[in-house]
Formats: sequence, structure tokens, C-alpha cells
Amino acid sequence: MPRWFMEEKAINDELVDLDLQSNQHRHADLLGTNLFGKLPALIDSDVLLEVGSPLKLFESGSILLHLAETYSGDVITPSQCALTSHWVLFANATLSIA
Repeated sequence: MPRWFMEEKAINDELVDLDLQSNQHRHADLLGTNLFGKLPALIDSDVLLEVGSPLKLFESGSILLHLAETYSGDVITPSQCALTSHWVLFANATLSIA
């Protein structure tokens, strides 16, 4: 879902393909982004934490909320934030991409 959203909103990204059969998602560099070794994961170098490191997120819902709030320009008011959260949580609980 994050990839789909990024394409819809023309958000620039660099997709990194991983070979899950060889456990590439369990390598130390990815585990630094997601301790559970699951995908999707996002490193946003345009958003820095207080310590100066890039924002690292995992779980499609948190990634979608971040992208919508930071890059889409569609989430400005509290009601827009609430509705965005509403639909992201619905999508995560209901939809799956096979």
C-alpha cells in the first residue's frame, strides 16, 4: 500500500528489492530499520530525528500516515487527519494485496 500511495501522489522514492528466500530482510542494515525484519520499511532522509538521524518507519499504516501528513498536501486540518487515520486503519484491517 505505501508504494501504491507514493505512485498515486508522485512521491519520489528509491525502492530496494530484497531476496526474502535468502533472508536478506534479516540482515543487520534492515533490522536497524525494523527490528522484526518485516516489510514494508521506510527510511525518510528528508525528515530527521532530534539526534540527526533519518526517520525510520515500519508497518504500512504508519508509513501511509507519515507520507500523507508530510508529502501529500491533503492532510492539514484535524478533520482531514482524522479521516486519513480512519481510512488507513480500515485499509490495514480490511484490504490485502496478493
